[in-house]
Amino acid sequence: SQSDISTVIDYLQKSKCNKSVLFKIEWRYMPVFDDSVEPIAIQNDISKNPKTLKEIVDFAFSKEKALSMNSYRLLFDHWKTVPCQKKDGHVDGKKLNKWLSDVKNNFDDKKRLDFVYRRIGGVFYYSNPDKSGLWIDRNIAEIMNNNNYARIVNLEKKVLNLDDKYSVSSLIAIGYHEQNLSAPQRVDVNEFLIIK
Repeated sequence: SQSDISTVIDYLQKSKCNKSVLFKIEWRYMPVFDDSVEPIAIQNDISKNPKTLKEIVDFAFSKEKALSMNSYRLLFDHWKTVPCQKKDGHVDGKKLNKWLSDVKNNFDDKKRLDFVYRRIGGVFYYSNPDKSGLWIDRNIAEIMNNNNYARIVNLEKKVLNLDDKYSVSSLIAIGYHEQNLSAPQRVDVNEFLIIK
């Protein structure tokens, strides 16, 4: 049953199971993952290895339905591991800049690069608060407000139909705020701006 498979995967994740074997098991059983069990090995790998992320994104564009669905499930339902996150939960800014550069260099197709940038912007939402008390890790805030990653910013603005005065870090804050609202409310974006 689905519950039994989830239990076995959870056990393997907590054991010292070989990470590449666990990756394959998680990929094979992607449809069984829910809120109780997440594909941890895959999330960790794509958050460290841009080549693996490229493979997963390529699968999303596959004509093989099962392969494409697994990729979409992973990228949209389960990927929450922030790239280059250290053991203390904060992001290594230098490694994240390198990781983003490697991601960009791996994608020749603009459509796929835009696709992955949208997902990366979504994953940044799961960043821990900065040590200084800022609601998001400062390394992510600086990257999101950096002109080198304007495509991430512009894609987020286009989807949310917002004008240029908003930074992506403010858009992530809006998403964070809306996720935690008990009822629909208007949000004053200006209170979330990091760099105005």
